[in-house]
Amino acid sequence: MFFETFVKTGSTGATVKYFRRQGLSMPQRRDPNGVQLVWLSLRHSRTLSILHNRRCAGTLFRGRTRTHKGPQGRLRLRKLPQERWDVLPTTSHTGNITGEQFRLYEQRLRDNSQGHGRDRRNSPSGEGPALLQGIAQCGVCGGTMIVLS
Repeated sequence: MFFETFVKTGSTGATVKYFRRQGLSMPQRRDPNGVQLVWLSLRHSRTLSILHNRRCAGTLFRGRTRTHKGPQGRLRLRKLPQERWDVLPTTSHTGNITGEQFRLYEQRLRDNSQGHGRDRRNSPSGEGPALLQGIAQCGVCGGTMIVLS
């Protein structure tokens, strides 16, 4: 139902709004061992996490990050682009969606992201329901701030 809703609405924000209007919740694991399951209202960050997760298409992988020593000798974690991940062959894990559907969803997400990097040229800054839409960034994670109402 989650993926069908994304296809029908066409965006992550609209998917979240649909789930909230319908009073629907999504399962989420809450403890480090992954035993305790809680049902929470769908959030925008969770929606993006699910749609970018290659495991939904039945693909298992490793090597998403590399560690290296920083200037003071501290270990730092660096995320690698998806092309450099190691894909593991598997026959035991079937996906909720096909690989082709995953690629289509990724393309839709890229087309919808007007506030990140080079994609900012697709729309003028500040256009939309918020004055600083596409400009303001989170001071903690550096992500672009968005408006969900």
